[in-house]
Amino acid sequence: MLPSRSAQIRTALYRTTAVAAAVLTVSSCGLRVSSSLRETGIRGATGAGSTTAVQAGAPGGTTGSGTTGTAVGPASTTGAGGTTGTSTGTSVGSHGGSTTGPAATPPPGGNGGATDVGVTATTINLGAVTTLSGPVPGLFSGDVYGAQAYFAYINSQGGIFGRQLRLEVADDQLDCGQNRTQHLAQAGHVFGWVSSLSLYDNCGAPVLQQNKTMSEVAVTFSTQAGGLRNSFSINPLVPGYRLGSFQYYKQKFPGAITHSASLVGNIGSAVEIFKGIQKAAESVGYRWDYVRDYSPGETDFTSDIIQMRQKGIQLLYFVSADSHTIAKVLNAAKQQNWKPQLIAVGAGDAAYDPSFIPEAGAASEGIYADQPHAAFFNRSDAVIPGVGLYQEWMAKTGAAKHEDLYSAWGWGSATLAVEALKKAGPKLTRQGFLNALGTVHTFDGNGMFAKADPAGKKPNTCYVILTISGGKWVRKDTPATSFRCGGFYYYKP
Repeated sequence: MLPSRSAQIRTALYRTTAVAAAVLTVSSCGLRVSSSLRETGIRGATGAGSTTAVQAGAPGGTTGSGTTGTAVGPASTTGAGGTTGTSTGTSVGSHGGSTTGPAATPPPGGNGGATDVGVTATTINLGAVTTLSGPVPGLFSGDVYGAQAYFAYINSQGGIFGRQLRLEVADDQLDCGQNRTQHLAQAGHVFGWVSSLSLYDNCGAPVLQQNKTMSEVAVTFSTQAGGLRNSFSINPLVPGYRLGSFQYYKQKFPGAITHSASLVGNIGSAVEIFKGIQKAAESVGYRWDYVRDYSPGETDFTSDIIQMRQKGIQLLYFVSADSHTIAKVLNAAKQQNWKPQLIAVGAGDAAYDPSFIPEAGAASEGIYADQPHAAFFNRSDAVIPGVGLYQEWMAKTGAAKHEDLYSAWGWGSATLAVEALKKAGPKLTRQGFLNALGTVHTFDGNGMFAKADPAGKKPNTCYVILTISGGKWVRKDTPATSFRCGGFYYYKP
């Protein structure tokens, strides 16, 4: 999947970047758009040459603040009036949320008022540059839903040191130039960026590099963005893969690993990421007998199934595929009556999505997934504090249909940002926020994600094993409320 996340590789303790692969591939191959996104119809209602700013709040009202534009959420709310923006784009609304939480009381001695760009005595104005329209409408709108849901929760608690959180959302329309333009447009008036999810984050990276005291907290898909000192991801992107999951499959399916196969989206970044994952698997004894880069728009994988059967493939491992492609491959295998010992999807693949099992049907039964996050839309995992809060506030803000991987990332990015905002203290400055982010070396979103080191740009090595049983994703050989750990992170030199 596209993104897994950011930075540079130092030792064998680094984490999976398959997320980056999957999403990047998704973009090239018929990008994944969940059925829930299509249902809500977030398809790029354009603002009149402006970005829309939305102040997330508790459920109740429908007013958003910001420049002219249409904010489309589950209730088709409209954001209107307010701040100046110069970027063209679509915004995602506050999903039925009111503009404010309860009246907030500044701390003793006050909060200093307008202490920096994007900060007033009562608000913190944050930006997000993501993909809402273009070739695949609503592609990453889930990321915004997740971030807004967490900000709504924080605002319902009174905000941070007497300030409510606002999120100004700009649409890059899946275009490199637009991503840079939107970052430039926001740089002069937002405090920083949170949950900017885009395949073209490398295009906005120079703007972040030029504004050295500004910070961006987001899952990144490129090393250009993720490697910057003022970029922070809940899952740093590092070429390679954690070895624990490969060791698990090796122990459980010892006869399958020397006859492995994968289908990889034909986009440069995804191919490079797969090479790191391939090398990681080979380091513990895997052998790849069939690997093919498939082209955008391919829908018939019958030939691949026939060739894999002829080669005696026993393990089909997806590392850079969207849910629709995986479903098509599985159905082709079912039609050919071919089933290897193991079919598995790696971190960042989009199969853990509410739309996947209905689309893949019976062909999905028995497949495995190794993921660096809890089963965030499973009701069984709601006992995990971070997951329970996520599900509660996605529902309260009217965004429950958007409980997908991207909304989980948005929620996680917003959680990390709020942690640092609190650390930065009431007299908030960009430099203080950057410094505070630089101290966060352990992040798990209150149990929702495997622990990673955002400040040190070190990925996690823990994971959850899931399998589809009885038409549902369930945990397998994994503690009910935590992760499997053990094994190093293999990094590709």
